[in-house]
Amino acid sequence: MLYSEKKPGGCGQAFAQEINMPKRYALINANVISMDKNGRRWDAVAVKDDSIYRLGLEAGVQELVDEGWPVYDMGGQSILPGFIDCHSHLEYTGAIAACLDGRHVTSIEEIIGEIARAAEQIPKGQRVILAGVKETDLAEGRGPNRWELDRATLKHPVIVLEYTWHQMFFNSLALEQLNICPNIAGVDVEAGTMTGVLRDPIAADISTNLLLDLPEKKLSQGIIQAAWFALAKGVTTIHSMQGGKKRCGGTERLRNLASQLPVHLLLWEQSADISEVLRLQLPRFGGCGDLQADGEVGSYTAALLEPYSDRCHCRGLLNYPQEYWDRLLTTATENQLQFCAHAEGDAGIEAVLSAMEKAQEQSGRSGLRHRIEHLELPTMQQLQRMAEAGIIASVQPAFMEMEPKELTAFHAMYGERIARLNPFRSIRQCGVMLAGGSDSPVTEYDPVNGIHCVLNHPIKQQRLPLREALKMFTINAAYSGFEEERKGSIEAGKQADMVVLSVDPYRVPPDRFRDLVQVRQVFVAGKRYLSMMSGRDC
Repeated sequence: MLYSEKKPGGCGQAFAQEINMPKRYALINANVISMDKNGRRWDAVAVKDDSIYRLGLEAGVQELVDEGWPVYDMGGQSILPGFIDCHSHLEYTGAIAACLDGRHVTSIEEIIGEIARAAEQIPKGQRVILAGVKETDLAEGRGPNRWELDRATLKHPVIVLEYTWHQMFFNSLALEQLNICPNIAGVDVEAGTMTGVLRDPIAADISTNLLLDLPEKKLSQGIIQAAWFALAKGVTTIHSMQGGKKRCGGTERLRNLASQLPVHLLLWEQSADISEVLRLQLPRFGGCGDLQADGEVGSYTAALLEPYSDRCHCRGLLNYPQEYWDRLLTTATENQLQFCAHAEGDAGIEAVLSAMEKAQEQSGRSGLRHRIEHLELPTMQQLQRMAEAGIIASVQPAFMEMEPKELTAFHAMYGERIARLNPFRSIRQCGVMLAGGSDSPVTEYDPVNGIHCVLNHPIKQQRLPLREALKMFTINAAYSGFEEERKGSIEAGKQADMVVLSVDPYRVPPDRFRDLVQVRQVFVAGKRYLSMMSGRDC
């Protein structure tokens, strides 16, 4: 099978090609980096049906070769466990493929030009959505206002989605058609007039509804396409978060599509309605949506314990009172459900962490492996408390892929607190388990890039060594979903999920990791795929 439709948010090209394989086979002359607790390497691996059967020629694979098992010489290539992305939104990633790609724009003028050209090709009144714009990459250092977007077209409602989804920009017609009012929380107003800039909480609600208001067939095609893209990047399991009171049915949609996807799915329902979680018979719930404690660190919406350094009146915004989280965690614990919530700033983290601690203390139950998603600006005390409570840090390292000017902007926002921005090393030193994800479509499915960002954190004191970075996308990620007995390392009896890399990752300079390390092949439950991508770009 050759899958070659449009890349999510990007260009068209082939993603992966399935290679027909027998039910049992052996891979020899390989560098198998097992990621087991002993850090063992092997020179061969045997696969039977969907599982790892034996490891190492001397340990028994040679016997199978002698018996006539089909043999494939790997030419010394390195094999790791298949990568696991433990925080993403697959449904939204599929939906965003239908939008204009704004990841490459570098100025407001370019945005206006992109939208104007698109408006010439579509009927009057149809929405124009430009997605993936990174505000800090724009020459003006800000996003467009309504009057600038009006220059692109007055006949179409225009919506520009910032890449984090926590900020968006409307033209005048879009404000009118979506009934945006000045008194709505998150709507920017200057001198009594709406500027067209929307932030959380209204931004997250609107963006979700806009992107998923697509024909069912088109949305399903986009989801399948996005899964193939993830596969070609070495992802064999996707944790996907969807659903919630404002978007019912997303979890069931993905469950129904699962058999058509080339990767494994682990589903998180984002509804705060426990009855919906139980109806779906899920052992977990969480993510963003109804379970978002605050906003985002780059748009002054992350909730802070102390004001922003350059906006002394602003501490961001808590989306829900403490009682909301206390009630949710009590109910989750009573039903023995794993739980996670979006929390970026230290005040947002505090709200969720406190509720987790209270529920655990009141019930006497532990071991549910609750997670805090993003955890971008924790205090050291909070990290120590997370370690004591066994709470997992689910982070997205690609968020730290920053240009110097962007880091400078963050320094202005947070002052000395920037030393604990995505503090990967501090998290590990405090004894908290780290699991890695992409938050796709915020950043692409691309674990190699995520590992690179761990190795090359712009704050040098927060970098981690390679083994710790690899664990974030393999065994730790498996543990974060109660799947470590089946996934996350290459061991006999575990699922045959593996990724073949172009080089031994331990022989690559950290600063060149994503340039030199490429995914060549991927195995999912024993099925073999050839990655058709080279490098990070098209």
